[in-house]
Amino acid sequence: MIKSPGWLFVFPILCLAIGCGTDAGSEGFSSRDAGDLMRSYVAALRSGDVEEIRRHWSRESLARDGFETMHLWVGGTIHINQWSDFLHDSGVDYEIKGVRSENGYDVIDFEWVDQTRHEMHYYIIRESDKWVLGNPVDVLTREWDRYETGHLVFRYPAHVDINLHMDEIERMDFECGKMLDALEIELEKPIEFFKVASPEECGRLVCFPPANGYAVVRKSDRPNDPPWFNVAVSTSFNNPHEVMHVLTAIAGIPYVNAAFCEGYAVAFGGTTFQSPGFARVQTRNFIGNPAFIGLESLLKMGDTDFLQASYITYQEAGSFVRFAIDRFGITRLRQVCDDLVEGMELGDALEESYGLSISALEDLWKAYLLEAGVLDIGTSAAGGSETVFSMTDPPGDDTGDGDYAYPGDGRFASGAFDLREVEVSRDSARVYFRVKLEKGIDPVTYDFTEERFAPGVVIAIKRGETGPRRLQRICHEVEFEQGSGYDLKLSAGFGVSMSDSFGKVFYATGDLSGEILKEDENTLEFSLPVAAIGEPRGDWRYFVGTGLVSDRTMNFFGGPLPVHEEHPVLIGGGNFDHGNPAFIDILLPVETNQEDVLGAYDAARGVRAIVPMFGPGG
Repeated sequence: MIKSPGWLFVFPILCLAIGCGTDAGSEGFSSRDAGDLMRSYVAALRSGDVEEIRRHWSRESLARDGFETMHLWVGGTIHINQWSDFLHDSGVDYEIKGVRSENGYDVIDFEWVDQTRHEMHYYIIRESDKWVLGNPVDVLTREWDRYETGHLVFRYPAHVDINLHMDEIERMDFECGKMLDALEIELEKPIEFFKVASPEECGRLVCFPPANGYAVVRKSDRPNDPPWFNVAVSTSFNNPHEVMHVLTAIAGIPYVNAAFCEGYAVAFGGTTFQSPGFARVQTRNFIGNPAFIGLESLLKMGDTDFLQASYITYQEAGSFVRFAIDRFGITRLRQVCDDLVEGMELGDALEESYGLSISALEDLWKAYLLEAGVLDIGTSAAGGSETVFSMTDPPGDDTGDGDYAYPGDGRFASGAFDLREVEVSRDSARVYFRVKLEKGIDPVTYDFTEERFAPGVVIAIKRGETGPRRLQRICHEVEFEQGSGYDLKLSAGFGVSMSDSFGKVFYATGDLSGEILKEDENTLEFSLPVAAIGEPRGDWRYFVGTGLVSDRTMNFFGGPLPVHEEHPVLIGGGNFDHGNPAFIDILLPVETNQEDVLGAYDAARGVRAIVPMFGPGG
């Protein structure tokens, strides 16, 4: 049940609710103290004595709903009553790897050991003159500030200027209200929403692998479990997907499988990087593609299979849920979930609610998908059009901040990511984009996967200085200068996608890699209607960067993947490596040192590289 979106999955998880005390402190905790504490704690777990187990935890831990289901190791949980049998039956032992002192607390780096080793981190605080275990979501955020809206309590690091994020917060609160109305529920208390600086911090707060978002919820298919504290954790202030997971749990919608669970969250909240409407667009793109998953297979899919095919399963599930609600209402869909949890077969449950066979329902769903509008996106830059922006980039600087390496495969030829020139032109109907690289190459496929990788380009556009509006300042681990940012972001590689000023992809083509890449000319070329993006003027500003893109990884339809020397198939999540921004080369004047610009990035401190935008006047 992890968001292993290696992936950026936005998956509801059953997570340990444990807390820290108000008189926490870390002074004087030693390796000997760690050994004594963990010997006593593990003995209590082996004994099955619940009161003895509870004695090792802080008061706030014990007061939190859901304490009874506890962290097993990073990425796993177990009920307090199951520990004794688990430890005896599996022969699990443990090893303390080290003790670290942080800001007012300590951390025991720990491993449970059986046939394999399982990582765990225990957070230690001082309470009533003894060392006790504390919940990371409380220990790590005790110095954080808070901001409350009608539906949510936002928690965020004290150094964050909340005034710079009010538009995101207002949007998130608005979306939460819409979802509450759709589910016909009221909140007894606001939902806690933790805004973190990085995927690593997101994972640390709930003792799970790195991810861009988690929801910590009660699993409604287990009614005898104690209630959970309902919280969302996200790298963005605006992540309706995770909040929808919390709301479906509060609404009592049962957990059937990942397809239904994620379908609700995507239909109402999109994903961290995608709008809800993108699910319909992307699923439509896959109709007729061998990778398209039929409705029966999708809705019966096991969770692991669903997550491994996340490049399309999230979109298909979200678009089906949206279709079912739009055409038949949410009550019938909830009844399907109830019937499936009660043991009814899928075909029977759908027939009962909709009066249609699975195949007939799939036909209606596909027809619904095909009703979505299609943008006329061209695959070349027209000769004779008026140039509105042109700029060259120095050769040989495709090394990021100086220590980047190309992916570890010789087919990524030298110069494949080296940005050389950008040109934007227009005529009366269209805007044309032409990006020249040092070397154009075909997509690369590794032997162990059908996923393809290729150089791609991001073009972020600030459409002039006229009128107040929301600008997105963050772009794949870089940040634009104060007062700058984009209205629209275009990404091109396998296809062309468009993102709004909240950083959400709202439109993408199917695979056009064989058309937009002009290998003989070493260029990526495409065009968009003026009616879709506006008429370029002299006050427009542009940022351009190159990086590695994939035709499958769900989280990066809108841009490049994190920089790795060797890219795993399921990239992201636990495979995140945010030691660098995602760009291998960015558009800069000859006199600017790219290593200095990108070298300012510091993932550990949440500091992004500040990058400029350019226009016809520089």
